[in-house]
Formats: sequence, C-alpha cells, structure tokens
Amino acid sequence: MAEGRRMSMSWPPAHIAALFSLLIKKAHIPRSWKEAMLTPVYKEGSVMSPENYRMISVCGTLYRLDANLLCSIVQDWLVWSTR
Repeated sequence: MAEGRRMSMSWPPAHIAALFSLLIKKAHIPRSWKEAMLTPVYKEGSVMSPENYRMISVCGTLYRLDANLLCSIVQDWLVWSTR
C-alpha cells in the first residue's frame, strides 16, 4: 500500500463512536440492526427430532456493540443517580 494511502488505525473506532453518538441523540436503532438470524443448535437425542434443538439468535456486530454501550451508559447513570 502506498504511504499516502495508509489509514490511521483510529479511524474505525472514531467513525463508530460518531455513529453511536448520533443514534443515541436521535433515540434510533436502524431496523436492519434489529434483525437476527435464528440458528438451531443440537442438544442431545435423535438428530431427526426438532425437540432436540434449541434456537439461538445471531445478531449483527454493530447492534451488539451499541447495545453494550447503551447498557454501560444506563448502568453508570444508575450508579451516579443513587448516590
């Protein structure tokens, strides 16, 4: 890669942080982030029996990051507000 075309390693976190800040200010979560793919996970017994599977949802990475950030913000606020 040419020297002039190298990107700073800080650009993805900065852009993601800006996006999350905007979403928090707008109180909005993109619809596509709320979608999850259901995946069956085998438990035990006959593999042919649907009862022997449990479903897990696989969410997008940005949604999980945003949800964890929001959870952290709310927890910090709760600790602060109960002092």
